[in-house]
Order: sequence, then C-alpha cells, then structure tokens
Amino acid sequence: MARRKRKREFPASNFFNQVKARSVKKKKTIKRVLLVLALGFLAYRFMTGPYGFIQIHSLWQEKKGLEEQSRMLDAEIIDSQIEKKRLTDDEFYLEKQARERLRMVKEGEKLYQIVDTDNSDRAEKPKSSPSPSPDSLSP
Repeated sequence: MARRKRKREFPASNFFNQVKARSVKKKKTIKRVLLVLALGFLAYRFMTGPYGFIQIHSLWQEKKGLEEQSRMLDAEIIDSQIEKKRLTDDEFYLEKQARERLRMVKEGEKLYQIVDTDNSDRAEKPKSSPSPSPDSLSP
C-alpha cells in the first residue's frame, strides 16, 4: 500500500496565520478610522465653510432683513412722492407747512409763541464751566 503523506503543521505556519489575522484586523481598523475621519470632515465642511449650513442660514437672515428694509424704503419713497404732489398741487397744504415748519407769517399777521416757563428755566441755565476772569488771562 501506498502511504499517504500527511501534511504536517509546523509551528511556524501557525505563527504566520496569526500575523496574517492581525494584519487583516489592523487593515479593517485603519479603514474604519479613515472612514470616520472622512465622514467627520465632510460633516464639518457641510456645516461650516463658505457653503455650509451656518453661512447659508446667516445669509438667509441678512436677506430677510434687507427685504424688510427695502419694503420700508419703498414706503418712504411713496410717502415722499405723495408729500411732493401735495406741496406742488395744494396751496393750502403748502401754506400750512410753511407756517408750521418754517414759522412764516403773512404781511400784517403777528406770530405768538407760547413758552413753557418750567422748560424755559432749564433752557436758560446751560451747564457750562465757569468762565475765567479777564485778569487771569493777561500776562
């Protein structure tokens, strides 16, 4: 009968198998770490940076503020146009504005101003430093 040769397992082959298993584990952990780092970097870039959510949100807020400011300025323009039209077309309104704003009067009219005495006392006494006497200024 022919003898069959059995494969012998040498202790060295077991060592190589262990080294190979360790290297496979290390490769898997390195791949996982690199994947986590890549995902972390993408998430960071997605949230921050020039095209990130934070920047886009702040630009949206700025846009809303500018739109509101634009609407207010449009309303002011319309008010100014109405005021201009009234000043050019309506003589009574023009006269009223001249009397109120510019304190103008017609010939022969007298202008009376009512001055509040409580407020006038405060206005007459300005808070200023005492002026030096003329003698102290001469050499």
